[in-house]
Amino acid sequence: MCLLGIALGATQVGGLEGRVYKLGLYLDLYAEDKPVILKFMQEVDVDFPVLLDSDGKVSAQWNVLVFPSTFVIAPDGKIVYGVKGGYTGTRQGLWK
Repeated sequence: MCLLGIALGATQVGGLEGRVYKLGLYLDLYAEDKPVILKFMQEVDVDFPVLLDSDGKVSAQWNVLVFPSTFVIAPDGKIVYGVKGGYTGTRQGLWK
């Protein structure tokens, strides 16, 4: 997830609070990026946890090849909705 994706992700579930929970994933390729990412998250007031995937294992496990990627995960752990790439229509898809 790029920094812009983190900022945009904060706005994608408006009106679905209590029904949808957010988790961000940042593929942290360089350790020196971590302070920049944390500062940015404070500046844009990110209100959800963001995983810094420094070794890429989580991205590989979820087959995340494109950033940003958005997934809706059911309580049983199955992906019920996903968008790889931009956010066009993501919020509408969450209402399904």
